[in-house]
Amino acid sequence: YDTPDIAALGYRFIRTHWGIENSLHHVLDVDFGQDFMQMKNRNFASNIELLDRLALNVVRLAQPTLQRGASPISIRLVRQSIGYEPSIAMQALAKYFAS
Repeated sequence: YDTPDIAALGYRFIRTHWGIENSLHHVLDVDFGQDFMQMKNRNFASNIELLDRLALNVVRLAQPTLQRGASPISIRLVRQSIGYEPSIAMQALAKYFAS
């Protein structure tokens, strides 16, 4: 039973999985430090994970406003900028909800 499409399908599945891993989980692991969190309460851990994803979405909304030129600014630098000036995040959220 020879099906050459299975190899292409498997390749596409693996690439899609790693695309998700690189775009979301890597950022949460590295920039938000989720790998180093040690929580015993599952509800608390899931709440923190939800808040981290919410914060990541706000950071990604604010990212284009801090961009200078064609090169994008890193998530870490956007988080630092929002830490120094929280109004950046508020402006990004206001722009999102206004559109």
